[in-house]
Amino acid sequence: MLGESLYPLLDQLENEMAVEAIGTLLEVDQTEVLHLFESLEV
Repeated sequence: MLGESLYPLLDQLENEMAVEAIGTLLEVDQTEVLHLFESLEV
């Protein structure tokens, strides 16, 4: 679910890079990723 939310933001990158970035973010504590995601919605 988190990956699905992040993909549209990262889809601006080259597709392969977006997939790698999402994979990396999913390895980080979800609370930290949610804070990052919320800060980008401003």
